[in-house]
Amino acid sequence: MIWPATAAPGPTAGTVLFSAQTACRGFPLVLEGEVKVSRHSSDGRSLELYRVVPGELCLASSASLFRSLPLSATGTATKPTTLLLIPPVLFNQWLETPPFAMPCWACLPSAWQT
Repeated sequence: MIWPATAAPGPTAGTVLFSAQTACRGFPLVLEGEVKVSRHSSDGRSLELYRVVPGELCLASSASLFRSLPLSATGTATKPTTLLLIPPVLFNQWLETPPFAMPCWACLPSAWQT
């Protein structure tokens, strides 16, 4: 899933980009805009965990891909957003490249890096 700046508009504010308890479709690189990452309870309450802007990592997506587990949070665009979704196979290949892997591994607890 790629939404380049030169193509049709990407996700608008309020668009759900990924949902908790689903398989991670890839590593999102936010090129423009902002993604709110939150957890939701069965009684309708929501807790915002953090926001991802260009140059930052999505920890929920990273953890899901590193551990091959479903996503633990939901990501929603807060404004018009342009992003590049790196497929899991390519993401895993990139992890073997130090310039990409070092910042990814550095953001996770050492117990996950085994």
